[in-house]
Amino acid sequence: MTKKVLVTLTLLLVVLGTSFAQYGRPRKKRTAEERAQWAVTRLTKPLTLTAEQQTTVKAAHLEMEELVDGLRAQRKAKTIEIADYKAKREVGRKAREEKINAVLDDAQKKKYQKVKKNIHAQMKERRAKQKAKKGDKKKVTDEDLDNEG
Repeated sequence: MTKKVLVTLTLLLVVLGTSFAQYGRPRKKRTAEERAQWAVTRLTKPLTLTAEQQTTVKAAHLEMEELVDGLRAQRKAKTIEIADYKAKREVGRKAREEKINAVLDDAQKKKYQKVKKNIHAQMKERRAKQKAKKGDKKKVTDEDLDNEG
């Protein structure tokens, strides 16, 4: 009798443990302000930004983050098409880059390009790991449906 209860409890714990393990830890959604501050913190050391430059870079990132939040809300509400979303995001990204480059000196601009390439490479690597981990399950988007036929 005791063995049956022990085996049953063990099986129950194993099943519950594996079901919880699939979800991982939930990520806290950061605000636009927090994301902008994180971007400034990430750029300050390698670029040796002054306080004035940090303020300008933060303002540029904050403007972009708020734009993206608004665009995401529109996408969720299905009031904007993916093509428009991408176009507006790209315009915002270019504006942010212009504002940041305007406050950097030549040496900082070169370092900034290297930092951006490094960040982009890390992001690609992280996405590849996530894709491999998920078994290459692809989420179907509106764009995929448009290209289908």
